[in-house]
Amino acid sequence: MTTPAVSVAVEGESDRGMVEALLAHVGLGLERVLVKRGVATLDKLIPRLTQAGPHQHWVVFRDADTHCPVELRQRLIGAHPHDASFELRPPCSMTEAWLLADTAAFAAYFMVKKSEISLRPDDLPHAKRELLHLCRASRS
Repeated sequence: MTTPAVSVAVEGESDRGMVEALLAHVGLGLERVLVKRGVATLDKLIPRLTQAGPHQHWVVFRDADTHCPVELRQRLIGAHPHDASFELRPPCSMTEAWLLADTAAFAAYFMVKKSEISLRPDDLPHAKRELLHLCRASRS
């Protein structure tokens, strides 16, 4: 039996590891990753990906930053249906907030004190900076 695979588009190189781990966790293969080096470049690509067709499955991970994820989705893809060929997944703030949300796993993997990790990562002004700050203190 073949593992179903999707292609993924992300803002930056730092999102690649999250994508690989997330897809493996849900049992999906990774066909390819497009790293667009910034939200503006990714946003320009999104309308084309929504038109890719039923044989090309795309998932876009795009930080919501300070925007409401529902309003952001509406602005970027309008009323595009959830049809299994294209999905837009904006974390509430940033992808890094998703990683920080699992405090036990983050602390264990990066060998940092669990007590140093915010219990509300979506409320951080900049989750990526916090993640990097914590990793600088890592014992690994």
